[in-house]
Amino acid sequence: MVINTTQHQGLASKATDMLQTAGFQTEEPTNSDVEYTGRVRITAGADSVDAAYSVARFFPGSHVRLSDAEDATVKVELGTFYDEAMSAEDVQLSPQVQRLDRAAREVPPDVGHAAGLRQRKGRPEWAAFSLLCGAR
Repeated sequence: MVINTTQHQGLASKATDMLQTAGFQTEEPTNSDVEYTGRVRITAGADSVDAAYSVARFFPGSHVRLSDAEDATVKVELGTFYDEAMSAEDVQLSPQVQRLDRAAREVPPDVGHAAGLRQRKGRPEWAAFSLLCGAR
C-alpha cells in the first residue's frame, strides 16, 4: 500500500510505478490527510518483515517499523522529505532486481512456482515478497 501523505500530487503513483518496474505486485496508490514528517515510513506485520526490507531498498533513508498486522501487506508512507522515485534505469541496475532476474533464470519453472518464484511479463516476482499498493 503506497500512500502519499504530502500535498505534492503524483508521488504515490510514481513510487508505485517504480515498484512495478522492480517486479512487485501493486494496486492503486492512495493519499492521506495526515502528513508524515519524515522521508519514508514502511510498516509491516511479522509475516511481511522480509518484504518490507526488500521494499526499503528502493527508498533510501526509509524507516521500517513492525506492526501487529496479521496480513502480508506492506504500507509505504511517503512523507514531507521524500525526494523522488528511482528511475527505471536505476531500478534495473538495483542488485535486488538483478538477483531476482538471475534466480528466475536458474530455477526450473515447476520448482520455482512451488517456492513462490514466478515470471511476470518476463521478469521474476517473489510471491512471498509481493507488495500491495493502494487503498483497502
